[in-house]
Amino acid sequence: MKNNLLDKEVICAYDIRAIQNYIFESSNNQDIIGAGYVIHTILQNAISYAMGKILNPNEYCIECESDNVPYFQDENIKAQVMEMGAGNAFVLYRTGRICQAVTRIINRYIIENTYSLQVASAFTEKTEKMNNDWDHLYEELDRVKNSSPFSAPFGALPIVRKEKILAFPAAGFDKITGEAISRKSLFRRAPIENKSDSSNNLNIDKQAFIHIDGNNMGLTIAQILSSKDNYLSEIMAKRRISENIAQKISSALSITKKYLQDKMRHDGRNFIENYYELHVGGDDINLICHADYAMDLVEIFVKEISRSPLWNDEKTGEIYLTVCAGIGYTTGIKDFGLGLRLAEQCCEIAKKEAKENENLINGRPGNWVDFQINNDKYINDVDSERESSYKISSSINLCLRPYCFDEARKDYPNYYGKLKKYMRIFSKNIKSDSIRKEFRDAYLLNPEMINLLLLKYRELFGRNLDVLGKPYLSVQNREGLYAAWYDALELTTRG
Repeated sequence: MKNNLLDKEVICAYDIRAIQNYIFESSNNQDIIGAGYVIHTILQNAISYAMGKILNPNEYCIECESDNVPYFQDENIKAQVMEMGAGNAFVLYRTGRICQAVTRIINRYIIENTYSLQVASAFTEKTEKMNNDWDHLYEELDRVKNSSPFSAPFGALPIVRKEKILAFPAAGFDKITGEAISRKSLFRRAPIENKSDSSNNLNIDKQAFIHIDGNNMGLTIAQILSSKDNYLSEIMAKRRISENIAQKISSALSITKKYLQDKMRHDGRNFIENYYELHVGGDDINLICHADYAMDLVEIFVKEISRSPLWNDEKTGEIYLTVCAGIGYTTGIKDFGLGLRLAEQCCEIAKKEAKENENLINGRPGNWVDFQINNDKYINDVDSERESSYKISSSINLCLRPYCFDEARKDYPNYYGKLKKYMRIFSKNIKSDSIRKEFRDAYLLNPEMINLLLLKYRELFGRNLDVLGKPYLSVQNREGLYAAWYDALELTTRG
């Protein structure tokens, strides 16, 4: 910390680095689940521990209830947590000296209790405008992340017993399997050691991993806070936003699960065996479910969060929470890490598309979904896979995805309602899986074969032949032609 900040009020940001690398470093499914628990709690535990070491109990406040901000009324409060999330936190300190002392303990606590996680810390002087302070804080945080080297623990020497998966020195034994595991794995598995882990009940023959994430939450929060006129009201508003997000996500997820339970019961499937939440925190969701219900799950969830605004007041008007989702279909590959990486990459592709100027709805990103099917090989990079396997020529592309759920996009080729319509036509009019595969493979082998197949099987389509429209179409601001039905065919023949 700079010397000129030591005796001034400061605002501090803490951000855990390389979270995804930490979660997916191991291929052990229990390690991945346990790592999610660690990420969810480690920073809060570290801040509570550090403040307890430096300050008296009546000198700090870590509660984040919307109206509980005693810092501005009580000068005895030396540290006030403004906001706490899974992996990041923002704290007000009376002086930079207190901030510096607390931060040192936080850093040590995290490395000692995770073995490898590290936290980036940024500081700025507190002014009367929280928005400006946050802008400076994020700039400083980016500078710290880009300039600070990322350190990792040493591996094991040849004479030391090693864990098989991570190759770190063994520090104990797994209580169930008896295998030698490292200190890092001990920390990962500790949170779920005494929990009833329902992932053990999973019995999915066709699995899909789903990642859902909120769109542009930083800009959304900034827009709301711009209408506030002092630090206290801004903190209270920011906390209420977090509470509203949590409530909407929880409510939407609850209704979606009820829908899935009823549908699975109707289909003769056990919900417990076909659905599992890996991580739900803030506007970030990771889960696994039976592949047959993945698209329905995302569709119902989006409908529920869109029913009412996230925020509504006279100055800002109605502001809605929107999300993007990625689905990774990994039938036959029981690897949580692979599935989640696919889902997250698809979500990022959907987000990128949602933020394109021509796709904005009233200046804001809408609700989008992307997916990738991976039945028999490991895909490390979705973009590269699509460039090599889904581009037939310089002028024909098979991937029309991602798709937008919003009614405002219903006239566009990549409107989700059209994908759903094509899936329904191919599923109901063509009962034979082999014929659907003929259409799918025709797109891959010879574009002209599609029209021949339409003539060959026109009686199966009936009136829906006109509904299907043309097999290739153009998309605004994209080059070349895109296969209108390939995504639907891939989803209805994925095995």
